[in-house]
Amino acid sequence: MGWERPDTVTIPVVMTSNGSSTVATPAEIGALRKLLDFGRSEVSARIRANGEPDFRLLIVGFFSRATTTLQALALLIVNDFGQQAVMLNRAAFELMVDVYWIEANRELAASRFVQHARFDQHLKRETVSRYPDLLEDLGASGERLDEGELADLGKLYGRHGSRSWTGLTLYERVEAIADSFDDPRDREQLRSFRDIVHRLDNQELHPSPWSIARVLRRKRAEDGSEVLQYRMAPEPDLGQLAVRCAWWIYLQTLHLLLEVFSVPLDDALARLKEDVPWAIE
Repeated sequence: MGWERPDTVTIPVVMTSNGSSTVATPAEIGALRKLLDFGRSEVSARIRANGEPDFRLLIVGFFSRATTTLQALALLIVNDFGQQAVMLNRAAFELMVDVYWIEANRELAASRFVQHARFDQHLKRETVSRYPDLLEDLGASGERLDEGELADLGKLYGRHGSRSWTGLTLYERVEAIADSFDDPRDREQLRSFRDIVHRLDNQELHPSPWSIARVLRRKRAEDGSEVLQYRMAPEPDLGQLAVRCAWWIYLQTLHLLLEVFSVPLDDALARLKEDVPWAIE
């Protein structure tokens, strides 16, 4: 069995249960961009956080990052990088979940955010001390953690800071925010995103049998022997999944922004929901 890298490898397009292609259409990409433009122009222009800094500043920060991340996702889809777009959806979903968690746990969120920042500074100081010849002071100065606080933060975030800044797993965060979705159908969709879509996003993002097998295939040559082909090129497949999931994620983020900042744009957002290409399916 030999190896072959043809200039162009035709990978069969994955089909959904109703027989439609999973490649995003221009109309679907346009729907996501309209929603992103709505967030960047209409919603962003009406955000007001008067008074002392509070949980709303965190929400604005997460909203800003989600918007930029999904703008990048749209660019990937336009250029046929469907697989890589799915990877960004993983981050976008967590940003949306965290925005709802912040709103539901306002004081705790502010406290955890600072705690995680302090623990991260501690870990950076440790890294600098281990590699003094490679790293200069990375700005990881500031107040040192006493043994008690260090032990508490280590339990909360893991010895190497590998856990979420919230101190909760994604599963726990989704369960904690589920009641924020009034409609039982929305709660079911939230959980299905966690259990199905987010799992797929993880499998695409990290090296896994699923993601690696997608770039390999076995082909029978004319002489009857088998050749293993590998693809090294953009892949539009999964683009439809990425763009529709991104649209739903950003829609939920905008719903919360309108509520938290009392932005009177519910009707305008509802019209965008009605205009999406898949609304008639």
